[in-house]
Amino acid sequence: MVDPHSIAITLIWTAVSARITVLTSLRKLDVTNMTLHFNGIGSHAKVFESLSSMLSRNALNPADVSALYHCYAEEEKQPSVKFLHNAQFLELLVQTLFKPGSNINPDHKEKYLYLLAYATSVYEAPNEDGELVPIKDDLIGAQEAIETAQGICSGANDSYTELLTQIGKLFECLR
Repeated sequence: MVDPHSIAITLIWTAVSARITVLTSLRKLDVTNMTLHFNGIGSHAKVFESLSSMLSRNALNPADVSALYHCYAEEEKQPSVKFLHNAQFLELLVQTLFKPGSNINPDHKEKYLYLLAYATSVYEAPNEDGELVPIKDDLIGAQEAIETAQGICSGANDSYTELLTQIGKLFECLR
């Protein structure tokens, strides 16, 4: 059974972490490692190293994305999805996938798509033993929708007319 007290503490630490990030970013201080630890990432070294590296530089890189992908797609017991809910990380993924002119190595594109889909569609629920487990019912559909939307946006060649012709399909992807 999930302890309501631990949920409350997690929510408080998340709020404190977000506030610290905002205040320190105004002063150009890097507190990435501290905020990641506030969110309980310390017990997942690969996830911590990958996210810390990318967030500190404010840039994604294929090696760290591949390491995260391995943790969430290939390991028997995945780390908590909450680690992928970092606003800066999600913004980097969205910018990389959808910003016009952004170049993604085709060998790694699926990993970027998977991580964004995982972060946006997977949630955790307690199993019979009270342990939180990932619920991935919507993962494949989310990944397909993100891939379709990304294909439309990247294929538009900066032409709003091309995007307008695909607007119906984009709305379908949002469902």
